[in-house]
Amino acid sequence: MKGTQGIGVVELLIVIVVLAILTGITASGFQGTLDRRRAEGEAQDLWSALNRARTEAIMRDTRVTLCPVNDAGQCDADASWEDGWRMFEDPLALGYPTEDAAWIDGRGAAAVDIRPNAPVDTYVSYTSRGVPRRLTGALQMGSFRICGEAVAYRLVITSVGRVRLEEIAECPLAAPG
Repeated sequence: MKGTQGIGVVELLIVIVVLAILTGITASGFQGTLDRRRAEGEAQDLWSALNRARTEAIMRDTRVTLCPVNDAGQCDADASWEDGWRMFEDPLALGYPTEDAAWIDGRGAAAVDIRPNAPVDTYVSYTSRGVPRRLTGALQMGSFRICGEAVAYRLVITSVGRVRLEEIAECPLAAPG
């Protein structure tokens, strides 16, 4: 078969280089999409947990508290929300569960940074009327920033207990005050 030519080494190298470049471009774009979806999913999970805590407090006619947990899965004022959280009945307004407290829900570690501001850094507690209150009875309004690599969200707890989710431009290095 004279006159039939195959692919030369130079052509093969050009094809490999082009494929490598296209793969790199696609992979970086895909990574950004994955990060965006991960941050959005974590924000939605916390939004759902806060809304559920409010609903459970109203339905159960008792205070319900959501708290960050430590590595052992226990409520801990020094724990980070990104390590997970627990939801429990808190009729005595202690901010931590008693031995006979009814556990309602829980969540393991998050894949993104979760940065609460001071009013909600150690717990979020809803009264039986669905209003967020500190253990002292003071109004508890606050916000969480959910920070991914390429996107950030803020959850805002209003004075009536509703939770608003919004995309924000960026996450500051320090937690909001």
